[in-house]
Amino acid sequence: MGIFLVATVCGYFSLPVTVSVLGLSAALLFVSDKGQHKDLADRFPGRPRAQVVALSVGAFFGLNVIALLACYSFGLGLAWFFAPEGFV
Repeated sequence: MGIFLVATVCGYFSLPVTVSVLGLSAALLFVSDKGQHKDLADRFPGRPRAQVVALSVGAFFGLNVIALLACYSFGLGLAWFFAPEGFV
């Protein structure tokens, strides 16, 4: 959950969205992978292993991008809401 707070802080300080959201998504992919992509590939022996792993990793990465983008947007909203008068 801490990585989502980092995405919110990145949004609050208006850091570049591509660097922060995509970088945090990649970090979350490597930190939270406990072998579930390989286990999923073992469950489908009729499919090519690389295809199953690629779809699993791609779906995981895509959902992380969406979730982190929502946190980033929330941070932008907080920055707008708490901005001093005349700042925006």
